[in-house]
Amino acid sequence: MPPRTPGFTLIEILLVMAVLGLLAAALYPTVTGARQRPYNTAALKCGRAIVTFETTAPLTLGRYVSDLTDMSRDVKAACLTTGVQVAPSNAQVSTPDATTTQAVATTTNTYAFQVFHPRGSGYYLYTSPSGAASGDRLGHLHRWSPQETP
Repeated sequence: MPPRTPGFTLIEILLVMAVLGLLAAALYPTVTGARQRPYNTAALKCGRAIVTFETTAPLTLGRYVSDLTDMSRDVKAACLTTGVQVAPSNAQVSTPDATTTQAVATTTNTYAFQVFHPRGSGYYLYTSPSGAASGDRLGHLHRWSPQETP
């Protein structure tokens, strides 16, 4: 009987590759979600900066402001310099690569907008309350449909 040389058999190598493949398949959704989370957080931060500005705008300016470039430095830093997109809520942006007007929909007593980052996993919607208890207040991430994710 010839002496056995040290090494791995083909079965052992295939078994290790199968286990590594299962681990990779299990971790992939977690890794992709972790990569999109900072972009979603940037969009939420932008939305909160707009809400903070618009809360005081009627007191200081006498009206709501629709154009982001006319808003405070905080809004510009949170939105324009980070690549976050802002669209009026009635624009119905449904894809992450949509071009937006970088504006907020305003009336004399309400304002509303959508905010998202093109590399994020969805958008946040804000509608200011108009006496009704309904409305979205940046509390829910509306995810892009699966075929629209980049």
